[in-house]
Amino acid sequence: MTEYHRPNSILPHQTDLHHKTGYHEQDSHVSLEDSISSILSLSEKQRISPVLSKSRLNASYRKAAKSFINRRFEESFTILSEISENAIILYNNEQIKETLFVNVWSLYFNLIDMLINKNEPLSITLDQQKVEALFFSDDLFEQLERLYVPVHPKLMVQLLLIKLNNTATDFQKLRDRIDYYLVNHRVTDDTTPEFQDFQELLELYHVFLLGKLGEFKEAESLIRSNPLIFNPQEMIQKVQDNKKKLEEEKSQRLKLAKLKKQQDLKAKQKAQELLNKKLNDAKKLEQQKKEASLSTSQTKDLHDDLLGRFLTLIKAKLSNKSITLVLIISMISFLLILQKNKWLLNTKVRRYIQQVWDKVFSTFKMAFSITYL
Repeated sequence: MTEYHRPNSILPHQTDLHHKTGYHEQDSHVSLEDSISSILSLSEKQRISPVLSKSRLNASYRKAAKSFINRRFEESFTILSEISENAIILYNNEQIKETLFVNVWSLYFNLIDMLINKNEPLSITLDQQKVEALFFSDDLFEQLERLYVPVHPKLMVQLLLIKLNNTATDFQKLRDRIDYYLVNHRVTDDTTPEFQDFQELLELYHVFLLGKLGEFKEAESLIRSNPLIFNPQEMIQKVQDNKKKLEEEKSQRLKLAKLKKQQDLKAKQKAQELLNKKLNDAKKLEQQKKEASLSTSQTKDLHDDLLGRFLTLIKAKLSNKSITLVLIISMISFLLILQKNKWLLNTKVRRYIQQVWDKVFSTFKMAFSITYL
């Protein structure tokens, strides 16, 4: 059964000493300590006086629970973040029962879990960074440690679970916090509701938290030496099963990582091959353009050479002052002008002149070849 102890401002042996001692100096010394203690105690009570009354806290919790059931998570979270600190103060002052306190913080943890671990799509417009800073800091533990009595194990189970479900958690730091709780809190009465919660906390700690840290041998040793564990053999088997599961998951992750690396390498090689193909195609196209340009240049040179020779022959024959030759030259000149300025003709005339020019050119080419020979 959980034992709760509230700290007293004056220890019993101090009171006894005051009655037994006959010296006035000691009496005045104790009275001075009592006065200072009373002043400090009064100041502390004034400093931590709750903002909400018991009835208002209860009403706020009911409203938050109703909003949660109706999936208005933003409204529920806002209410609980405002009353969680007041719940601690009222509980310390014995103005609310443990059930209400546990319900407030349990629902608060559920909403934090949903927000941080993304178990449920939320439309919360709260500052995500502030909520994450709260979750990853020690604030939640430190708030609960301000209780005058040990924290209910149900709340520690919930807080440990949401921490375990987040890969960004500092598990060594989390272990230190749970160690501190387990050293200072025990539940041995198996007839109380707290007993099952405490056993669940022990299982989460030994099987999963120590498993996250890879401390499987230490977990088995601690289980064997812990008299508070109800069924140590069953818990040791769970440690071994969890170890096997984690090793399989690690092996699977390594396989997937290796497969992904191979796929990335193949994709990189394929991309390089495609790039090389594009470069080769570009080079071939450039080469074809150069060859086509060279062929055009050679054809033009041949045409210019034949035309030059033809004009030379005409100049040699002009001395005969042949009328026929002059007409022929005039016609050829006319055809050349039309050939070079095709825009002067329409499509049909251009096609006809082109045919005539081709025939004349081939005829003179043949005549020039015979004459040259």
